[in-house]
Amino acid sequence: MTEKHEDLFIWDEDNHKTEKHKSSNKDEIKELKKELNLRDETISSLTESINEKESDIAKLTNDLLRAHADFDNFRKRTRAQSDIDYNRAITSVLKDTLNILDDFDRALHACKRDEADGNFYDGIELIYKGFMSLLEKYGVKLMEVSGQIFDPNLHEAVARVQTDAVAEYTVVGELQKGYLLGDALLRPAKVTVAVSPCECEKE
Repeated sequence: MTEKHEDLFIWDEDNHKTEKHKSSNKDEIKELKKELNLRDETISSLTESINEKESDIAKLTNDLLRAHADFDNFRKRTRAQSDIDYNRAITSVLKDTLNILDDFDRALHACKRDEADGNFYDGIELIYKGFMSLLEKYGVKLMEVSGQIFDPNLHEAVARVQTDAVAEYTVVGELQKGYLLGDALLRPAKVTVAVSPCECEKE
């Protein structure tokens, strides 16, 4: 083979290698693009899945908060109703107890009038004071009514006394003691109220 032909052969071989290398690069680029497309699809799918999960989490969180709020409201309503029921029950019991306290009070006055044995009177008084102390632990307080101005929210007028000795509508007598439970009325006091003579005469 001549030198010229040898050069041509070499050139053709190099050119072939160059073309082969270009073809190989194109295939690699295609594979890379395909792989990138697959990755983009995977990322897109994962992103969509994450968005769905975040939406589900937000919904569950909202449902949990709503359920917590509902339970908290239910607990408050239950506690409030329980307090109402307890107060109603204890008020009823205490009102009934006051009748027994009235009996002790009458017994003390009867002992004084009859000049009973001192030991017997002391015993009744001790029981009365113990009873009153027990009621005070539950918030029961005896109302002071003598000399007070008549208050229909606290007093029940059962009689009127014509007098100028005190201001009109002043409480001058107590027929049954009144009691408070805390600041609320437990039982009104039955009282006698002073009225001016002229008012009685007109009637």
